[in-house]
Parts: sequence; structure tokens; C-alpha cells
Amino acid sequence: MTRRRLTPDRPSPSLPNANLRISPKVRVSLTTSSLPLVLPLPRILATAGNSTQPPVGLGSTNLNLTTGAIVTFIILLLGLAAAILLVARFQKSKEMNREAAVADAKPFGDENASRNDGSKRNFLKLILTLGGVATLGTFASVFRLLEFVPAPGLGSHTTVPLAWPVIKLANISTLDPSKPLRFNYPLVDTPCVLMKCGQNADNGVGPGSDIVAFSGVCQHLGCFYAALPQGASPPCDQSFQATAPQGYCCCHGGQYDFLLGGKVIGGPPPRSVPQVMLRYDASTGDIYAIGMGAPTIFGHGPPGTTDPSLVLRYDLTGGTVVTDATAFS
Repeated sequence: MTRRRLTPDRPSPSLPNANLRISPKVRVSLTTSSLPLVLPLPRILATAGNSTQPPVGLGSTNLNLTTGAIVTFIILLLGLAAAILLVARFQKSKEMNREAAVADAKPFGDENASRNDGSKRNFLKLILTLGGVATLGTFASVFRLLEFVPAPGLGSHTTVPLAWPVIKLANISTLDPSKPLRFNYPLVDTPCVLMKCGQNADNGVGPGSDIVAFSGVCQHLGCFYAALPQGASPPCDQSFQATAPQGYCCCHGGQYDFLLGGKVIGGPPPRSVPQVMLRYDASTGDIYAIGMGAPTIFGHGPPGTTDPSLVLRYDLTGGTVVTDATAFS
């Protein structure tokens, strides 16, 4: 007998610093003759490059291997355990019935052979059942990892600035409390609104801490809402009068209190509207936009993200970063 020399597998090459994306293509292979079971596993694609951009935005891919993966793994284990118990109980019941029937219909010599055949069939059924449960569980884990579908146009070469743009918005001498100021920030296609409220507001700037700014995109479904000074009415409902400076969305009636940091005070929005961080230069009276507060702007990254570093990356992804020349375009 010749001995076959076993050599250890070559180590897998390490991947360079790259972004990971989950391919939606999975493969299941089940051969009943030899019973090898290949579970559907996500194929991890490495996108080479030095970009540190995470997949973000509406319809972007966000890989989460922490809590979701752990919960899915636990559910998979519980499912396998339940399947084993159910299959074992069912097979035991069938085997007992078969033994009783064989004992009445066949000689004693054939009983053992019939029992052996039944055991083989039961084993095959058990393997197939467990394989099906494991396959479904693995599919569930794959879909949990895919929170978003990759957005078109956001490839591996997309870069994200590491700091908020600083944009001059206005001078305090030009602000009119009855006329909200519209501008773009932090991207050209993300409108915002600045308002001098006339009374102290959360995170307000200026001598009276009454100048605030917010994203102009409603957190419900992404409509552009109306900014209302105190006593004003939205174009869609002249019977409504704002009791304080606020936002009013005519799509579904969402309302935001500008004195309380954009807090939801009416309608279906699930969270506050993001506030634009402002800086006031007392020596000149100039007002600057210097960043965005949490949560993320609607349509940028997972809804409700509050981590400052992720808010920075998500809000600056998916468009052109604003400049002084494009802030009011």
C-alpha cells in the first residue's frame, strides 16, 4: 500500500486595505448520492484602492457583522436544534409503526434487513432536512447583512472629504425674521433654511442666540418643507398659523420646532430634522455654516444615524460638496 503524503493547505493571501461588498449571488449545491452539502455563503468582493468611504446613501450597502450577525447565528442554532428534535421524534414514531407492521407480515429473519434499510432512509432524510434548515438560515444571515442596495454612481473611487465645508451664509445685518434664508449645505442638492427667530433657540448663534439653521429635507419621506416664522401659514393650509418659528411639511403634515433644535411636534416624521451648526463672528457680524448635527440627512446612509464620524461621511456622500459659489445656486 502506498501512502499519500499530505501537505498543508497554502495560507490564503491577505486582502489589502479595501472596502467589502456583499455579492447578491449565492450558490447552493446538494448531491444526494454522496451527500456533500454546500451552504450558500456570501461572496466577499474586495475593491482595491485607498478610499476610506463606507458604502452609504439611499440604496447603499452597509455591512454589519456585529449584533445582526450574532442574532442571526443564534437563531440558526435554535432552528437546527428544533429541526433535529422534530425529525428525531417523527422518525422514531415511524420506525415503531414500521417495526410493528414488519413483525406481523415477515419472518423473523427478514426483520433486521428491513430495519437496516429503514434506518438508512431515515438518516438520509435527516441529513436533507438539516441541510435545508441550514440553507434557509444562511440566506437569512445574508439578507440581514445587506441593509441597502448599492446606489448607482458610487464606486470604489468615490472620495469623501474628512471635514465639513465652512461656508459664509449671511451677515446679521441683512437677516429679516419674516424671511427665512434658503441655501445649500453640505451638498449642492441638499437644501437648508436659516432663520432669525427673535427669541432664544437651542444651539442658536448671534447676540440673542436666536439664529438657527436646519436641513430643508423632511425626515419622513424626503419632501422639502416650508419654513414658517411665528404667525405664518404654509402654502397648503392657510388656516394653520405657526405659534413659533417652525417647519411645516405639506406632503403629510410633519412639523418641526425651530426653537427646540428641530424637534418633531406634529405629523409622521420619525425623528428630528438635522440642525446646521453655525458660527457667528462678532467682529464682523458674519454667519458661517460649519457642519451638520445628528441625525443624518434623509436619504444619506442608514436612517437615524447619530455617530458624528458616520454623520460626516454619510452626509457628504452622494453629491457635490458645496462651495461659496454654489451655496445659493
